[in-house]
Amino acid sequence: MFLKINLFYSLMPSTVHHSLDSAKTFLSYEQRLRRFSPRRFQRLKKLPQPIYISSYQAFGTDFKDRANDDVRCNPAFVCMRVMRDFGVPVKGVTSERKKQDRYVADLLDNDTRDNATVLYVGKYNYFTEKKSSPWRLLPCDVVKTLPTGDGGRS
Repeated sequence: MFLKINLFYSLMPSTVHHSLDSAKTFLSYEQRLRRFSPRRFQRLKKLPQPIYISSYQAFGTDFKDRANDDVRCNPAFVCMRVMRDFGVPVKGVTSERKKQDRYVADLLDNDTRDNATVLYVGKYNYFTEKKSSPWRLLPCDVVKTLPTGDGGRS
């Protein structure tokens, strides 16, 4: 009986753990955004300024771009880079996170969420009821790598 069970498990494929390749994922995401219609970017240029990109993956507010291979890069930085390249005057990336009903990150200079346009670029959030953004990272953008030698286990 134990022989049959061992034989059964030895014939089953082992689970392969894939790891996310952030830099390639962000590159794929960036390439998809660059294929958007120029009209989509033209509409953004007409929004009241200053314009900020917000995400739950950001923990502060920053005006500097991050390279795709930077550990601090997230989809909001990629989105900001593409929008800026298409002439949209994005001032920076900010966090959508709140603590005790206050945003954890202030906007730059003397900007407030009342006088700025803040574009959320994430997926639907059940708790805050934020709608899913057409600018969000999609599953088709995700690039995973195969493990190297150790079966993907660390």
